Amino acid sequence: MDSIVNSLKLNPTNQSCQLAKSPLRTLGHSALLQAFTSLAERENIFSSMQPILQNKDLIVSEVVGVRWYHFSEFMPWFLTRMASLASTNRKRAAICQIAYEELGEGNPDKIHANEFIDALSISVDIKSEKFQSARESCFPNELKFLSRALEGKDISDPLLFGISLGLEIVAIENIETLFEGVCYDEVLREKLGRTEFFIIHRQNEEEHIRHTTNGFINHVHTDQDEQDFMHGFYLSLKFWKQFWNNTAELCKSRR
Repeated sequence: MDSIVNSLKLNPTNQSCQLAKSPLRTLGHSALLQAFTSLAERENIFSSMQPILQNKDLIVSEVVGVRWYHFSEFMPWFLTRMASLASTNRKRAAICQIAYEELGEGNPDKIHANEFIDALSISVDIKSEKFQSARESCFPNELKFLSRALEGKDISDPLLFGISLGLEIVAIENIETLFEGVCYDEVLREKLGRTEFFIIHRQNEEEHIRHTTNGFINHVHTDQDEQDFMHGFYLSLKFWKQFWNNTAELCKSRR
């Protein structure tokens, strides 16, 4: 597995992946998932948050919570925008599946962004002037980076599926980093752990990762497909790296 992962060379000038002998297309689902997980781990996406989470407080909870709320609000739009750019309805359906879940599977009362703000209200006074100020000043501009990935004329289906997998491949680490960020004492850990938002996400993230890995298996057939897919995959990893790095910096600057 390491030899396959090592054969994937990231070009830092365009974030595309130069491939030798298309090693990923030789793998089954489990091995493919392991390979993509290894690639994501090499990016050290969560390293900047580790010292922050060792010294948590209400400020950290506010910053992490605000930024995740904006992300959660943004994702249904982004995923449905991605789906609109796919070439067939079958491919659109595959991309939209997670957006459908994010939007409560048809139930407006179960929209994930709203469930998250309900959970966050346990640890943060979301009606306070201080929180509203943070809500404006901590907007994650990295979302604009993701939006720009869908601009231009050369948007291929493999690129879209690569973006999807890159967003989901670190989903388990994301939800646990989020949980740790908004829980600054043991009482909150117990209460937040019982909220609908965290229960659902801890149940569903592995399935989301498996689902988006299928995007590679089902829609990558040529070297060009693979390069496009890896370009999208690394765009999403770059987004996550920026998101958590900037979250950590905001936590430090607001203390």
